[in-house]
Amino acid sequence: APSLLSALIRKNNFRGMPPEIALRHLFYFLPCQDAAADTICRHFSRAYFEQNPKSIWLKSEDDVYRLSMAVIMASKDKYNGAMTTYTRDDFLSMCRDIIPDEKFLCELYDRLKSWPLKQFKTSTPNPNDELIEEAATVSRSDHSGRVYS
Repeated sequence: APSLLSALIRKNNFRGMPPEIALRHLFYFLPCQDAAADTICRHFSRAYFEQNPKSIWLKSEDDVYRLSMAVIMASKDKYNGAMTTYTRDDFLSMCRDIIPDEKFLCELYDRLKSWPLKQFKTSTPNPNDELIEEAATVSRSDHSGRVYS
């Protein structure tokens, strides 16, 4: 049976959206903490790939996941005031084998630096935070209590 988190993500229509815009849309409605980002990205990747199976560059759920995590990492620095910086070279090296168009990747990186995703919890509480965290925790474990990474 699909998890609550998976159901929340799958109810979104990502068809025809570039992954960056789909992530902006998702995180507008589903903000999360760092700990839940991986789990949310895994469910997002599955839903996005199912809705966009004929993507020019993204040939698998794993490609969507890797690009999504790179987008989050590049965006997170500026928004959260991270101590370390995720440079353009870091971003390019993580994404180059997924999307070979370096100009597109540079433009995406620049957009993320000037207009970062706001997916991580801010000082304003979100009434869905507890539900989101619970759904992320449940989706990472099976009935035996084993947690998936």
